[in-house]
Amino acid sequence: MVWENSSKIGCARNQCKDNADLPQPEYVVACLYDRLDKDPRGRPYKKGSTCSECPAGFECIENQCISILMHSPDVTSISSRLSTFVLINLALVFTLLHA
Repeated sequence: MVWENSSKIGCARNQCKDNADLPQPEYVVACLYDRLDKDPRGRPYKKGSTCSECPAGFECIENQCISILMHSPDVTSISSRLSTFVLINLALVFTLLHA
């Protein structure tokens, strides 16, 4: 899912335990957004030339406007970024999906 004005997102994928009844492995994907739009009906893209409306301080990388300040190859540990509340909620969702 992509929100219109979201600019920071992090996702994680985890393979579920093997199930002999399934021909292929199943995965759970969870994503966290820096902020959520109040109106999720907005579209993330507009018709037109690629990167034609990048705002000041952004550059075109892989056909997307990327903030120069946000574009960094640094990786942070997920445990240093997620609160206990978020981890408990993700565990609850995972448990409910596989109950």
